[in-house]
Amino acid sequence: WGRGMVAVVGAAVVLGVVIRVFLGQYAPLLETRVEIASPLSSFLTVREGVALHEHGGLAYSGSGQHHPPLELAAFRWVATAPPLVVNAVFVALDGVVLGLLALVLRAALGRARADRAAGGG
Repeated sequence: WGRGMVAVVGAAVVLGVVIRVFLGQYAPLLETRVEIASPLSSFLTVREGVALHEHGGLAYSGSGQHHPPLELAAFRWVATAPPLVVNAVFVALDGVVLGLLALVLRAALGRARADRAAGGG
């Protein structure tokens, strides 16, 4: 990672924090909007699945739970954490995803350059 990559990841983390701070008061409204959250991406369904599992229910008995069991286990402690901790976890995960996508992009660009240099077009 060069300085540019560190700057991009840092800017993304700062932007994530700013967005979560300013939109935090609207979280209950935003997480129910179908334009933003789906059954596959909604943290609300993760919390619901964790609650069902903790109370002896079957998290997958209905059609509302689509998260894999390992994801529910990983987010069990996050689902009951204070909002500040939840936001910090998601900002950190955003940074990790950004870094991984940057590595994929770097590898793809390197391969494209190597193909061009070899005369592959």
